[in-house]
Amino acid sequence: MKKINLSTNNKLAIIALISGFFAIFFNTPYESNKAIINVDELALNIIDSNNIIAPIQLAEWLIQGKVDFRLIDVRDEKQYEDYFITGAENIPLTKIKTSELLRNEKILIYSDDELKTAQSWLLLKTLGYKNILMLKGGIDNWKKSIIFPIISDSKNQEKLIEISKHFGGTPLVGATSEIAVSRELPKTNLPKVQPPPSSGEKKGKPKREGC
Repeated sequence: MKKINLSTNNKLAIIALISGFFAIFFNTPYESNKAIINVDELALNIIDSNNIIAPIQLAEWLIQGKVDFRLIDVRDEKQYEDYFITGAENIPLTKIKTSELLRNEKILIYSDDELKTAQSWLLLKTLGYKNILMLKGGIDNWKKSIIFPIISDSKNQEKLIEISKHFGGTPLVGATSEIAVSRELPKTNLPKVQPPPSSGEKKGKPKREGC
């Protein structure tokens, strides 16, 4: 298992993340009738780099047509409407607990940034989902790495340009990070993937056919 050496500040950030998570979703950091938490396993997974997928790796999976995972956008519906990664389903963080995600499938989640994505990952882990991956840096990092990559390494230049253009991106040769951040994301001109209705969602009555 690959592990990341954490600084004191990073360790404190993880503690704050976990504390804030419980305060938001379970109202108390000590009680919950919804999830049983294995603290040791959780701690190991937090520093397991195998749970973190880089944007370039996700891009290659999507281009290759890899279908052994579900890509879940946990941002709100408005943010999803504005832009989503190709093939992503929208299940906002507030609806994850009532969604019908299967606990035995591979799920790759992303949000705006690393912190929000990690909160979602932690929630799913405490609810018993075993094979949860998170996109490193969320949409922010996807934008910097895939949509508006700054091309500086001539060795990988052609490949990165090709990948970026595949997703409607604009590679920036010799540009600065400030220029990349200021650009708008391209519109995703593909049908949005609709997740199955949640268990708590009421289904409409079927229409009668014929007379």
